[in-house]
Amino acid sequence: MGTYSIRINGNARTVSSLDPNQPLLYVLRGLGLTATKFGCGLGQDFNLAGMLHGRVNPDMLERQKLPPSVVNKGIWERRFKEINAFERHVAWNGTLILKFHLRISKEEQRKRFLARLEEPIKRWKFSMGDVTDRQRWDEYMTAYEDMIRSTSTEAAPWYVVPADHKHIARVVVCAAICEAMETLKLDYPKIEGKALKELEAAERALKAEKPDRSGKIKRKK
Repeated sequence: MGTYSIRINGNARTVSSLDPNQPLLYVLRGLGLTATKFGCGLGQDFNLAGMLHGRVNPDMLERQKLPPSVVNKGIWERRFKEINAFERHVAWNGTLILKFHLRISKEEQRKRFLARLEEPIKRWKFSMGDVTDRQRWDEYMTAYEDMIRSTSTEAAPWYVVPADHKHIARVVVCAAICEAMETLKLDYPKIEGKALKELEAAERALKAEKPDRSGKIKRKK
């Protein structure tokens, strides 16, 4: 908890009294960063998340019904290249891409799992698959590190954020987004020339209207 100052498009904004249980999406919306898009409704990229699970759990890869010819030792390197190519294409067409990996410790994950189990209102978040995946923690960490190292590019960089303390993680993510948005030099459109004269005429016409007692508009002759 606390108060933090960050800048959005050159303007100072204050983030205070952050609720550690508040979803990151709501924090970003509160800062006016409503253009941020989250995939899968979970703030995850399905291609990357699916690839990680498929790498650690081969049975998930089998369920994708891929042609046998592509399921070989080079499949992950090929997928990394495909992801990089797609993100590069999207970036070249004007989309700003930032990828965040919220890294929590194994102990912090244990605490959060227990909180989900102990509080009835949070139990819907828990999955038995979480227990199975936790047993393969080291394999997942290796897969994450390889994926981040292979898909962090100038066009689509990864930000690895320490996330044991949610309020700090949220400030780091918001600050990174704001800093990146500064480089876009965003501004409101400027109205000039003929368009400005039309607006001025419309303004004069609106000001000339006077409602009578019945609420009807009377125009000046």
